[in-house]
Amino acid sequence: MQKKHQKHTKLKRRKSENFAFNEIAILGSKCSIISNFVQKMSKKLQKTSKIAYFDASHSDEIQAPTIDNFTFHHSGNLTTTMASKIDSYNERIRLSQYDLLFINGNHYQGAKQILILDNEKEASVKKRLDQLDRIQFVIKLNNDSKYFDFLVEKYPTIKNLKCYAIDDIEAIAKHIDNLIQEKIAPVNGLVLAGGKSSRMGQDKTELNYHGKPQLEHTVTLLEKNLLQTYVSVAQNQVIDNHDFIQDKFVDLGAFGAICSAFQHNPNKAWLVLATDVPFVDD
Repeated sequence: MQKKHQKHTKLKRRKSENFAFNEIAILGSKCSIISNFVQKMSKKLQKTSKIAYFDASHSDEIQAPTIDNFTFHHSGNLTTTMASKIDSYNERIRLSQYDLLFINGNHYQGAKQILILDNEKEASVKKRLDQLDRIQFVIKLNNDSKYFDFLVEKYPTIKNLKCYAIDDIEAIAKHIDNLIQEKIAPVNGLVLAGGKSSRMGQDKTELNYHGKPQLEHTVTLLEKNLLQTYVSVAQNQVIDNHDFIQDKFVDLGAFGAICSAFQHNPNKAWLVLATDVPFVDD
């Protein structure tokens, strides 16, 4: 039986959600309450995490600009106006630099959710009931905020989730910070050993600064720090006794080696060491 034609190479892709690699939609209350909540959380988390907010304009008067406009202020503020349509592929690239994306769940669906219990928004929650498939925790807007019957019917364990009062800022921020920490990429080690050593005049991996070949020394340094370690080698090179990654991007030096490592596993961070650096230690 003839194999089905495959148009594109199967590449391992970075794990992403709807718009970013780590996102939480907030829904269940008015947009102004959601926006205010996001501002408070961002202020608490800004020293340790880079946060973005994905929202929809509430204005009926805005027209698409004819030119992309970037206005900088000396305080560090940048105001951007541009014509753009939402495209999940492009948004994942645009928002890839952020540790967490808050989403206004009244307008856009997020892969994870924070549900605010607001008695005035029962109809709104019911309309988005199927979007509440990964609720991280619940927030009560008021002391008398209730779990709607349809919520309990659809998600019988919802009352087992952690529940906060909306003014419990410290506890909520800590919970969100934990969600950010859970998504931090594990670190792998990468030793660059695929160069031709043409300027050095001898194989850099065999240099002996510490009583053994430098390749063994650098690999040991990384493994001692509990990093799964790979050796970066040239396109057709093979080595024994170590996991290795062959260059997929040739004639680009260290940059090509690092790109090859990310192609090998885009969901890991990489601590990179050149094999011939003599003074690197623990």
